[in-house]
Amino acid sequence: MCEAEQALINHSLPGTVIRFSGIYGPGRDRLIHQVAEGRVAAITPVVYSNRIHRDDCTGIIAHLIRYQESGETLADIYLGSDCEPVTMHNVMMWLAKQLNVEASETMQSPLRRRTSKRCDNQRIIGTGYQFRFPSYREGYAQVLKEGGFLEVNKA
Repeated sequence: MCEAEQALINHSLPGTVIRFSGIYGPGRDRLIHQVAEGRVAAITPVVYSNRIHRDDCTGIIAHLIRYQESGETLADIYLGSDCEPVTMHNVMMWLAKQLNVEASETMQSPLRRRTSKRCDNQRIIGTGYQFRFPSYREGYAQVLKEGGFLEVNKA
């Protein structure tokens, strides 16, 4: 991935890299299904999760195009991640509460290990981009509502 990004940056045609963190949204709801099955990440070891709603991905792309068209200079690379790095456990417990799923230490099962980083989106914020879904709460609330997850789990 780094080689491809560097090739884009070094190319004679202008280009900008946008690295998106974990993309979720309509049709990208694997984590919701895991929580609905009672699979929740353990509290320890602490694993940070960085996320971005798919609508903010497209919003960032459109914003950067307009930003450059207005005469502003783009950086070589931007990080597309929402405004709240959070532990995977906290995201999943929040989802469990929304879905009315019983989640306790005894129900937790290990998920595949991911890296644990807190991403900083200040470069994209500095261009004036305003997130439609600044955290997982707003974004997943929309996915749960529009995806029919709340009606299914309240029945």
